[in-house]
Amino acid sequence: MELSLNTKAMPALFSNVSKATRQLLQPFFQAPTSEANVQAFIMPMDLVLERLHQHYVSQEALTLTYEYYDKAGKIQLGERRVYVTGLLSNGHFRFMACDSGLDFLLDSQQILRVK
Repeated sequence: MELSLNTKAMPALFSNVSKATRQLLQPFFQAPTSEANVQAFIMPMDLVLERLHQHYVSQEALTLTYEYYDKAGKIQLGERRVYVTGLLSNGHFRFMACDSGLDFLLDSQQILRVK
């Protein structure tokens, strides 16, 4: 039994495979960020937790930098002025946005910096 090859469809197939491979490997070809810049931007977890607890007790607003996934599944950074309104037993914090009054939850692992 022989396989018939459709040579007219080969360029289109190659183009599709090439495009998919590029999309898959794209993040690995980006210039790496400086390790020092990343460490300066991200606060140590114990300091983040300490500040969140301080602001929960004092009920003062704080600026929160956090990461989340957008609808396309890519990691994005968000920054909001919030009040800490609670701590759940599963490690999530409840926040209330100063500008809109909306409540939202964040896992402590998502929080990068507290100001």
